[in-house]
Amino acid sequence: MKNYLTLMMVMSVFFGGTLSASQETFHGDWNVTFVGVGPNIGDTGWWSSDLNDRPTFKDDVHTFSADGTFTQDFQGETWVEAWQDGAGDGSRAPVAPHDGSNAATWSYDEAAGTVTLTGVGAHVGVPKAVNGSELGADSEVPASRTYIVTSITATEITLDIDSGGAKWRAVLTKVGAPAPVAFSAPTSAPAATLDAADVLSIWSTTYGNRDNTNWNPGWGQAGTVEETATGLTYRNLNYQ
Repeated sequence: MKNYLTLMMVMSVFFGGTLSASQETFHGDWNVTFVGVGPNIGDTGWWSSDLNDRPTFKDDVHTFSADGTFTQDFQGETWVEAWQDGAGDGSRAPVAPHDGSNAATWSYDEAAGTVTLTGVGAHVGVPKAVNGSELGADSEVPASRTYIVTSITATEITLDIDSGGAKWRAVLTKVGAPAPVAFSAPTSAPAATLDAADVLSIWSTTYGNRDNTNWNPGWGQAGTVEETATGLTYRNLNYQ
Protein backbone atom coordinates (compact mmCIF):
# COMPACT_ATOMS: atom_id res chain seq x y z
CA MET A 1 0.00 0.00 0.00
CA LYS A 2 1.20 3.49 -0.80
CA ASN A 3 1.24 5.53 2.39
CA TYR A 4 3.21 8.71 2.09
CA LEU A 5 5.78 10.48 0.00
CA THR A 6 9.06 11.91 1.19
CA LEU A 7 10.71 14.48 -1.03
CA MET A 8 14.43 15.13 -0.81
CA MET A 9 16.33 17.81 -2.65
CA VAL A 10 20.07 18.11 -3.04
CA MET A 11 21.50 21.45 -3.99
CA SER A 12 25.02 22.32 -5.04
CA VAL A 13 26.07 25.88 -4.34
CA PHE A 14 29.16 27.47 -5.79
CA PHE A 15 30.66 30.57 -4.28
CA GLY A 16 32.34 33.16 -6.45
CA GLY A 17 35.83 34.52 -6.09
CA THR A 18 38.88 35.35 -8.12
CA LEU A 19 38.66 31.85 -9.55
CA SER A 20 35.20 30.39 -9.04
CA ALA A 21 34.64 26.86 -7.84
CA SER A 22 32.71 26.17 -11.03
CA GLN A 23 35.57 27.41 -13.21
CA GLU A 24 38.05 25.21 -11.37
CA THR A 25 35.67 22.28 -11.75
CA PHE A 26 36.06 22.45 -15.53
CA HIS A 27 39.80 21.81 -15.28
CA GLY A 28 40.90 18.39 -16.49
CA ASP A 29 39.99 15.65 -18.95
CA TRP A 30 36.38 14.77 -19.82
CA ASN A 31 34.53 12.20 -21.92
CA VAL A 32 31.11 12.83 -23.45
CA THR A 33 28.92 10.04 -22.06
CA PHE A 34 25.49 11.17 -23.25
CA VAL A 35 24.10 13.21 -26.13
CA GLY A 36 20.53 14.04 -26.98
CA VAL A 37 18.34 16.47 -28.87
CA GLY A 38 14.80 17.79 -28.66
CA PRO A 39 12.64 20.85 -29.29
CA ASN A 40 13.44 22.52 -25.95
CA ILE A 41 16.50 22.91 -23.76
CA GLY A 42 16.76 19.79 -21.61
CA ASP A 43 14.24 17.84 -23.70
CA THR A 44 16.02 14.98 -25.48
CA GLY A 45 12.86 13.30 -26.67
CA TRP A 46 13.77 13.38 -30.38
CA TRP A 47 16.89 11.26 -29.97
CA SER A 48 19.39 10.42 -27.26
CA SER A 49 22.22 7.97 -26.66
CA ASP A 50 24.56 6.92 -23.86
CA LEU A 51 27.09 6.30 -26.68
CA ASN A 52 27.71 2.70 -25.70
CA ASP A 53 26.99 1.90 -29.35
CA ARG A 54 29.51 4.54 -30.43
CA PRO A 55 32.62 3.78 -28.35
CA THR A 56 34.93 5.82 -30.57
CA PHE A 57 32.80 8.86 -29.72
CA LYS A 58 32.62 8.06 -26.02
CA ASP A 59 36.40 7.73 -25.60
CA ASP A 60 37.18 11.17 -27.08
CA VAL A 61 39.02 13.24 -24.46
CA HIS A 62 38.14 16.93 -24.08
CA THR A 63 40.63 18.85 -21.95
CA PHE A 64 39.87 22.17 -20.26
CA SER A 65 43.28 23.37 -19.10
CA ALA A 66 43.83 25.83 -16.26
CA ASP A 67 45.66 28.19 -18.65
CA GLY A 68 42.51 28.57 -20.75
CA THR A 69 43.45 26.24 -23.60
CA PHE A 70 41.00 23.64 -24.88
CA THR A 71 42.18 20.48 -26.65
CA GLN A 72 40.58 17.34 -28.01
CA ASP A 73 42.17 13.90 -28.38
CA PHE A 74 40.09 11.60 -30.57
CA GLN A 75 42.23 8.50 -29.95
CA GLY A 76 42.64 8.02 -33.70
CA GLU A 77 38.93 7.61 -34.44
CA THR A 78 35.62 9.21 -33.56
CA TRP A 79 32.03 9.09 -34.78
CA VAL A 80 31.80 10.92 -38.11
CA GLU A 81 28.50 11.92 -39.70
CA ALA A 82 27.80 11.77 -43.43
CA TRP A 83 27.62 15.53 -43.87
CA GLN A 84 31.26 15.84 -42.80
CA ASP A 85 32.84 13.80 -45.59
CA GLY A 86 30.06 12.17 -47.61
CA ALA A 87 31.03 8.66 -46.52
CA GLY A 88 28.05 7.90 -44.29
CA ASP A 89 27.76 7.75 -40.51
CA GLY A 90 30.40 5.64 -38.80
CA SER A 91 33.64 5.39 -36.86
CA ARG A 92 36.77 6.67 -38.60
CA ALA A 93 39.41 9.37 -38.38
CA PRO A 94 37.98 12.78 -37.40
CA VAL A 95 37.38 15.25 -40.21
CA ALA A 96 38.83 18.77 -40.17
CA PRO A 97 38.11 21.22 -38.74
CA HIS A 98 36.42 19.03 -36.10
CA ASP A 99 39.61 17.06 -35.51
CA GLY A 100 41.30 19.14 -32.82
CA SER A 101 43.91 20.47 -35.20
CA ASN A 102 43.10 24.16 -34.66
CA ALA A 103 44.25 25.97 -31.53
CA ALA A 104 41.33 26.63 -29.19
CA THR A 105 40.54 28.26 -25.86
CA TRP A 106 37.70 28.09 -23.35
CA SER A 107 36.15 30.70 -21.06
CA TYR A 108 33.50 30.33 -18.40
CA ASP A 109 31.02 33.12 -17.67
CA GLU A 110 29.64 32.30 -14.24
CA ALA A 111 27.12 35.15 -14.23
CA ALA A 112 25.64 34.08 -17.57
CA GLY A 113 26.01 30.37 -16.81
CA THR A 114 27.79 29.67 -20.10
CA VAL A 115 31.08 28.32 -21.40
CA THR A 116 32.49 29.44 -24.75
CA LEU A 117 34.89 27.45 -26.92
CA THR A 118 36.86 29.67 -29.30
CA GLY A 119 38.65 28.05 -32.22
CA VAL A 120 37.24 26.80 -35.51
CA GLY A 121 35.98 23.25 -35.00
CA ALA A 122 36.28 23.20 -31.20
CA HIS A 123 33.17 21.52 -29.84
CA VAL A 124 31.61 19.30 -27.20
CA GLY A 125 29.04 16.72 -28.24
CA VAL A 126 27.97 16.50 -31.88
CA PRO A 127 30.05 18.66 -34.27
CA LYS A 128 27.05 19.97 -36.19
CA ALA A 129 25.49 21.72 -33.19
CA VAL A 130 26.36 25.44 -33.30
CA ASN A 131 24.57 28.48 -31.98
CA GLY A 132 21.42 29.17 -33.97
CA SER A 133 21.74 26.38 -36.53
CA GLU A 134 23.10 22.96 -37.45
CA LEU A 135 26.06 22.57 -39.78
CA GLY A 136 25.78 20.88 -43.16
CA ALA A 137 28.23 19.93 -45.88
CA ASP A 138 28.42 23.47 -47.26
CA SER A 139 28.22 25.37 -43.97
CA GLU A 140 30.84 27.79 -42.75
CA VAL A 141 32.11 26.58 -39.38
CA PRO A 142 31.91 29.41 -36.80
CA ALA A 143 34.92 30.62 -34.86
CA SER A 144 33.27 29.91 -31.50
CA ARG A 145 30.37 28.16 -29.79
CA THR A 146 28.70 29.06 -26.52
CA TYR A 147 27.08 26.36 -24.39
CA ILE A 148 24.68 26.73 -21.49
CA VAL A 149 26.12 25.19 -18.32
CA THR A 150 22.97 23.49 -17.06
CA SER A 151 24.64 21.65 -14.21
CA ILE A 152 28.16 21.12 -12.93
CA THR A 153 29.73 18.90 -10.28
CA ALA A 154 33.23 17.59 -9.68
CA THR A 155 32.55 14.58 -11.89
CA GLU A 156 29.79 15.58 -14.33
CA ILE A 157 28.91 18.61 -16.44
CA THR A 158 25.74 19.04 -18.50
CA LEU A 159 25.98 21.44 -21.44
CA ASP A 160 23.15 22.57 -23.73
CA ILE A 161 23.27 24.50 -26.98
CA ASP A 162 20.41 26.15 -28.88
CA SER A 163 20.86 25.25 -32.55
CA GLY A 164 17.68 26.92 -33.74
CA GLY A 165 14.89 24.37 -34.02
CA ALA A 166 17.01 21.71 -32.32
CA LYS A 167 18.36 21.97 -28.78
CA TRP A 168 21.35 19.68 -28.24
CA ARG A 169 22.62 18.33 -24.92
CA ALA A 170 25.97 16.78 -24.01
CA VAL A 171 26.85 15.29 -20.64
CA LEU A 172 30.55 15.15 -19.79
CA THR A 173 32.00 12.75 -17.23
CA LYS A 174 35.39 13.36 -15.64
CA VAL A 175 37.98 10.88 -16.88
CA GLY A 176 38.75 8.48 -14.06
CA ALA A 177 35.60 9.35 -12.10
CA PRO A 178 34.11 6.34 -10.26
CA ALA A 179 31.04 4.80 -11.83
CA PRO A 180 27.78 6.02 -10.23
CA VAL A 181 26.21 3.72 -7.67
CA ALA A 182 23.00 2.20 -9.01
CA PHE A 183 19.89 3.23 -7.09
CA SER A 184 17.65 0.43 -5.89
CA ALA A 185 14.08 1.65 -5.51
CA PRO A 186 11.98 0.28 -2.63
CA THR A 187 9.33 -2.25 -3.59
CA SER A 188 6.77 -1.18 -1.00
CA ALA A 189 6.06 1.84 1.15
CA PRO A 190 6.36 1.61 4.93
CA ALA A 191 3.16 1.22 6.88
CA ALA A 192 1.52 4.42 8.11
CA THR A 193 1.43 4.53 11.91
CA LEU A 194 0.56 8.14 12.76
CA ASP A 195 -2.93 9.29 13.60
CA ALA A 196 -4.47 11.24 10.70
CA ALA A 197 -5.05 14.23 13.00
CA ASP A 198 -1.28 14.55 13.41
CA VAL A 199 -0.44 14.45 9.71
CA LEU A 200 -0.34 17.25 7.15
CA SER A 201 -0.43 15.10 4.03
CA ILE A 202 0.94 16.28 0.68
CA TRP A 203 0.23 13.07 -1.23
CA SER A 204 -0.94 9.80 0.30
CA THR A 205 -3.32 6.91 -0.27
CA THR A 206 -3.74 6.64 3.49
CA TYR A 207 -4.10 10.26 4.60
CA GLY A 208 -5.31 11.82 1.35
CA ASN A 209 -3.82 14.40 -0.99
CA ARG A 210 -3.43 18.14 -0.59
CA ASP A 211 -6.04 19.89 -2.70
CA ASN A 212 -5.12 21.73 -5.91
CA THR A 213 -1.60 20.29 -6.15
CA ASN A 214 -0.14 19.71 -9.61
CA TRP A 215 2.57 17.04 -9.45
CA ASN A 216 3.74 17.59 -13.02
CA PRO A 217 3.32 21.23 -14.12
CA GLY A 218 4.06 21.86 -17.79
CA TRP A 219 7.29 23.87 -17.78
CA GLY A 220 8.76 22.22 -20.85
CA GLN A 221 10.59 19.65 -18.72
CA ALA A 222 11.50 16.21 -20.04
CA GLY A 223 10.47 14.43 -16.85
CA THR A 224 7.36 12.33 -16.32
CA VAL A 225 5.51 11.32 -13.17
CA GLU A 226 3.31 8.34 -12.40
CA GLU A 227 1.71 6.72 -9.39
CA THR A 228 3.38 3.42 -8.54
CA ALA A 229 3.22 0.85 -5.77
CA THR A 230 5.64 2.91 -3.67
CA GLY A 231 4.47 6.45 -4.35
CA LEU A 232 5.00 9.08 -7.03
CA THR A 233 7.77 8.05 -9.44
CA TYR A 234 9.57 10.72 -11.45
CA ARG A 235 11.64 9.69 -14.46
CA ASN A 236 14.04 11.42 -16.88
CA LEU A 237 14.39 14.46 -14.64
CA ASN A 238 16.00 17.58 -15.99
CA TYR A 239 14.00 20.04 -13.88
CA GLN A 240 10.64 19.72 -12.22
